[in-house]
Amino acid sequence: MGNEKDSVRILTQWELLDLMVPGLRADRSVESSDLWVRALVSVAQRSVRSPSRLGQWALIVDDAHDMQPEFHTVAAMFASRCSVFHDRSVIVTAAQASLKVIEKAYRPDTQKPLTSSHRWNGSTRRLLHSLVPDRAVPLAAGGSIDRGRVTGRAVGDERTLARLVAELSRERRGQRIALTCRTEGRFRTLSAYLRQAVDEKSFTPIWPPRTARLTQRDSGPGVTLLRESLLRGVEFDTVIMAELDEVVDDVTSPSYRVPIYRASASSSGDVHLTWFSVGGADELLKSLDGVSIQAKPVLGTGS
Repeated sequence: MGNEKDSVRILTQWELLDLMVPGLRADRSVESSDLWVRALVSVAQRSVRSPSRLGQWALIVDDAHDMQPEFHTVAAMFASRCSVFHDRSVIVTAAQASLKVIEKAYRPDTQKPLTSSHRWNGSTRRLLHSLVPDRAVPLAAGGSIDRGRVTGRAVGDERTLARLVAELSRERRGQRIALTCRTEGRFRTLSAYLRQAVDEKSFTPIWPPRTARLTQRDSGPGVTLLRESLLRGVEFDTVIMAELDEVVDDVTSPSYRVPIYRASASSSGDVHLTWFSVGGADELLKSLDGVSIQAKPVLGTGS
């Protein structure tokens, strides 16, 4: 994206907001969808004093499906031309922009559907398709090849899961492994066990506010324990999802589909779904395809 001659700038949506509507985000640590609503009102009332004039930018929007609708309305006002990348297969929640909103904001002359992906293949693609049966999940760029496995297993308790994750990290030294959990209490328990089982330099616990975003540089090789909602827009070699039994209220609702979808889409290799209570994920697993249920409590090549 650029607003000067022959210049290109790569910005987050919040840095873009600061350019378009200066001063609106007085605290640069605040990232809230409400800011885009306020920005829309400010621009509509022409009360903005901005270094970026309306209709001045050539804009490229990646992961358009993850932006709230007001973002697209405001951004389109500042754009002379747009290229918008939107994955139709991604689950749409109330906080995401639907395809209709994007089309209305930018009024694109041409549309090209996403037909290939480096992530989605084999068992992962079957899992994603069972999560969004009404949508076309892109094929892997090299064809439908099993590059990673999708497994499911009961782990009993946090100590056992921490031990299994530590064993996996030693087996796959140098790789990036994400372990996600939903509740802060379980995060603290797992963190305590992992600090005992994993080398300190290879362990990164992350539990920021719900509005925070994770970047690729926030964690390195080793084990990253993080809030489940942060797992989007970043990639790991392996993703392990804890508390699968905690997302089963209504297996048809986004509350269970979105976390599993994000976990699968964020892994370039294996995806391991785990739960603590016996039978806690049985109803959910009936609706999922591509998951290999494992009886032995292991996560590595021995599973």
